[in-house]
Amino acid sequence: MIMNVQLHGLKMDLNKKGYGMYKTEQELAGIRKLKKELTEELWYLEILERGGGNWKRM
Repeated sequence: MIMNVQLHGLKMDLNKKGYGMYKTEQELAGIRKLKKELTEELWYLEILERGGGNWKRM
């Protein structure tokens, strides 16, 4: 069974084991960029949870 998944405009086909199959370097670059953005968001949220409200988001 193969499913199509779309996240933030990026398409990915998932096979039944859940592994992604990317077809182009452009798609991989988009995934890397999205991963970086999500990592930065998580870092920012962790600071807020710890009471670091004085930090400014860049």
